[in-house]
Amino acid sequence: MANPEYEARTEESAQDHTEEVSSRIRDLIGIAGKTTEPGALVDGYADCPGGDDTFRVRHAWSIFELPKAELREGMDRLRDRLPENGWKISKDEPDSSRNKNREIVAKHPKNGFFLKASLRLKPDDSSAPSLMAVTLVSPCYRKTSETD
Repeated sequence: MANPEYEARTEESAQDHTEEVSSRIRDLIGIAGKTTEPGALVDGYADCPGGDDTFRVRHAWSIFELPKAELREGMDRLRDRLPENGWKISKDEPDSSRNKNREIVAKHPKNGFFLKASLRLKPDDSSAPSLMAVTLVSPCYRKTSETD
């Protein structure tokens, strides 16, 4: 049985809402590079109590084709602007990768969203692009249909 405390949404409505929150994150970053296109998707491995009657939405995207300095500035703006917009940052430090990529982890206590942003700056001799990777995960929702 689904948890009645979860907001009831259709999968499409939850995806749209997650993309709106994601767009606001993009605005906080404030840099204009290329952005990957895939939209928000229902997370098939969500850890929501309630089984098949509950779900989360995940939106993973990245900004690329910008100089490293602009990507760093965008990450700094994100760090500075998240708290002003209700987000609580729990981590702002290098990750455990060999490159020690800078990572910001935050949660929005009011809307329940979780954010992870990683600044992946590649060495000058690498053909891979430098980028900022962002993953936004929604709170748990209770499935409903348009006819409910």
